[in-house]
Amino acid sequence: SMLFADKLSVRKELEQYAERVKERFYFELPSVNEQFMKVEIEPGFLLRGIPDRICYSDNIVYIVDYKTAAIPDPMKDRLQGLAYIYLLSRLEDIDVNKIELVLDYVKAEEVYQFKTTAKEMKDFESYLKNSFVQASILTEAYSTHGQIRKIPHTVGECSFCSMAGKCMAYQSAVN
Repeated sequence: SMLFADKLSVRKELEQYAERVKERFYFELPSVNEQFMKVEIEPGFLLRGIPDRICYSDNIVYIVDYKTAAIPDPMKDRLQGLAYIYLLSRLEDIDVNKIELVLDYVKAEEVYQFKTTAKEMKDFESYLKNSFVQASILTEAYSTHGQIRKIPHTVGECSFCSMAGKCMAYQSAVN
């Protein structure tokens, strides 16, 4: 009976979120949900992502990322959104000035919108390339040493690291 009550509680919460989303400015726009995107940044360096929703208006494309955090952290979550903007602009050849990120914190009932500039996207691309280079260095060092904890690296910067499944720092962060 506890599991049944939990399921009802979760279902009710999801229904509340859905009602909130129906009130958003972007909801009626033509959209695609959970579209898998993949771009090769450089040979062997793939960036992948699945934005929750992409909405198309006449002159702006909104990338919507739903968040269920009780306490919004839009500056942290914006990094993930920049990856979606990068992917969409490259795949659909859309000017980044015409793409806006929408972080919809459905639980907290807060919505944040961000515009992006070409310079910011160029800086983000440099960040991505550097992250992949660093991941390659870690992978090479791991193949030499066999233990990731013997290799100096920044704990918590795991987004693009190919060592994520083998790294104790990553495992402790996930746990």
